[in-house]
Amino acid sequence: MAEQTCSPHWKALPQRSIYANNLQDSIPTKQSECSEDDSAPDCISSKADDPISSIQQLGNSSGYEYLDHTADVQIHCWGNSWESAFAAAGLSLFGYMTDLKTVKPDPEIGSIHIQAQGHDLYSLLYKFLDECLFQYGANYIILCQLEVTRIQLDGLFLVEAIGQGEVFDTQRHPQGTEIKAITYSAMQITKEEGGQIHMYFIVDI
Repeated sequence: MAEQTCSPHWKALPQRSIYANNLQDSIPTKQSECSEDDSAPDCISSKADDPISSIQQLGNSSGYEYLDHTADVQIHCWGNSWESAFAAAGLSLFGYMTDLKTVKPDPEIGSIHIQAQGHDLYSLLYKFLDECLFQYGANYIILCQLEVTRIQLDGLFLVEAIGQGEVFDTQRHPQGTEIKAITYSAMQITKEEGGQIHMYFIVDI
């Protein structure tokens, strides 16, 4: 299986603040900050102040963290397999918008199937993240669980995943910062000799 990597030269920066201390004071209302579409549920503000935590350790030696950037945010994800690294990358988007510990799978929504294809490893990561972010952009769904069920990196670059979550609710979910878009800017993917995979990418907020 062909693997694409590049030499890492990123330097960890101070952790970015992603949540407000006084969440109740910063929760938006539809009239003041959300879409004028009456059918849209409550939205997430694009502002954040003091942090709770910006490092999240997941199972199977995987996780993600948020690094400071001039205008946007750098996300660093890692895992001991391509599946766990991609899953951490997808969850990191939703973890920046709210505290995933407050999100529960909604049986009425059920399983959400995500599929992405690319012409190389970098385009595959970009399109996978874009498909994950689409769940919030189209339906205001925050995924709290994400399992990569299939990944192919030889010839055809393909990833398939199943996620679960619920619609964002300002009454129950802390308000973080909305991610507007995925970018290719300074994207890096590396695999260490020990097998651990690291992904770095910048998102537009």
